[in-house]
Amino acid sequence: MVDLRSLALEQLIQRCHTTTVQYLRTHDAGGDSSYCLELFRRALQDHDESAWAFIYTTYSTEEFLGEHYILKWVRSWLHGRHGAVIRSAFTEEEIVHEVWLRFAQSDAARAFSFETMSQLMSYLRRLINNFMMDVARRRAPHFIESSTDEEAAHLEQVIRAVPDRSNDFDSIISEGESMEEMLREIGGQLIAND
Repeated sequence: MVDLRSLALEQLIQRCHTTTVQYLRTHDAGGDSSYCLELFRRALQDHDESAWAFIYTTYSTEEFLGEHYILKWVRSWLHGRHGAVIRSAFTEEEIVHEVWLRFAQSDAARAFSFETMSQLMSYLRRLINNFMMDVARRRAPHFIESSTDEEAAHLEQVIRAVPDRSNDFDSIISEGESMEEMLREIGGQLIAND
């Protein structure tokens, strides 16, 4: 077994890149994600700027095969039902930056007990979901100018009634559920309650 902590950063980057490309092409999560996990650990715990640069470019920009996980998830929110509300508060880049900042400051990042990339990515997706829902909850009543205070309170109540699925993110991701579907659920509750 290779001691990942002793590997040069360039070797980790190359092996992580190879594993990620293989996953994107085959959608087979059977590859060795330990190299990518070690890069995340170095970025979060050792504050390695080169590891952060690779992670940021790979997972949240369009420079990597068009499969930019973080940016893709953020965009699913921005183009969903409450996209206008969210876009009125933050730009795409600000949201991505905020998610990475929250991740870096989280207890989960400090403890770094992720055993697979699937666990780590599920956690990142949960951070995005929570952040976007918080923005939508805070901004929606203020954004809908023509609504009464009663309508705004009703909207807030409906948004809070959406079931918390935070314990089941692996199945949500594997089922391919998008943020748009979650927002449709909120919309359906709004329509049903009118």
